[in-house]
Amino acid sequence: MIGFLAELTRWALILVFAAAVVGKLVWPDGLTGLGTTLKAGLHVPARLAVPAATALVVAEAVVAVLLVVPVTLTAGLLAAGLLSAAMTAGTVVLARRTEALPCRCFGSGSTPVTWSTVLRNAGLTAVAAGALALSGLEDGRDAGLAVSLAALMTAAALLLAGRQLALRAPRGHSGHQHGAAGRPVTLPPNGPDIGSPAPAVPGTVPPRAGGIRLIAFASATCQGCRDGLPKLVAYARLLGGRDRVVVAIVGDSVAGADIEAAVSGVARVIADERADGLAGVYGIAVFPTYVLVDDGLVEAVTLSVNELPRPVR
Repeated sequence: MIGFLAELTRWALILVFAAAVVGKLVWPDGLTGLGTTLKAGLHVPARLAVPAATALVVAEAVVAVLLVVPVTLTAGLLAAGLLSAAMTAGTVVLARRTEALPCRCFGSGSTPVTWSTVLRNAGLTAVAAGALALSGLEDGRDAGLAVSLAALMTAAALLLAGRQLALRAPRGHSGHQHGAAGRPVTLPPNGPDIGSPAPAVPGTVPPRAGGIRLIAFASATCQGCRDGLPKLVAYARLLGGRDRVVVAIVGDSVAGADIEAAVSGVARVIADERADGLAGVYGIAVFPTYVLVDDGLVEAVTLSVNELPRPVR
């Protein structure tokens, strides 16, 4: 039993660190997005942000390799514990911020850093410590191929089940606008008319093929804008990324740095006076607002990504 637990914790650590490395390398904005989060949240100098992100990925890869090779297992477990503890400390700093900076732990930037992220990293540290303790026991060594394979499959199943639970939407969520007393809020006129010519976006070139473009308006002080970031990022990728998506962040650019960090890999970001001016030209009074433009004409104006038509590519 001890041998199985030792293998289970070892494989769990290998899978987590390997998934973190692959995720950051596979996502188009994995490394740059992580660099932006380090710069905005941990005040890493801009010129060192991407190198620091690269160093983290290299460290995670080294830990995974050390854990796979039997003769370096002890060193791998020590490295896994130290790296997890360092990431726990970093996520504590990020979670204490009022802005919801995106977690780039596995490449994607759709999930913000919260206290659940801190608990996950702390749990990973505990798993590394437990695995180190189990490996020191005589029954925890040389478990055998069959036990190791069973532990691998069990670890993979547990991690997949945990991810599914984490992705499950909370019950009772509704996209309707309500006031403090639960009564519907009457919203002011907002955005351009459907079918009207869309004003040009200064400093950007309209997309060539298909002419479809999404212009998302967010406020630097808007919590609802931050709550909608995961779906905005997913929709932007579905639409085609930076060439077809513009995000205008109205208000103080420093306060909106977390929004910029979340979308910079999939959208062109404009801020400060340019964003304020564009929101005025488009008649935006409510945040967030999403304006979908097709061949220069306004196709949809919505307050939720869920209400946008699914792009056909």
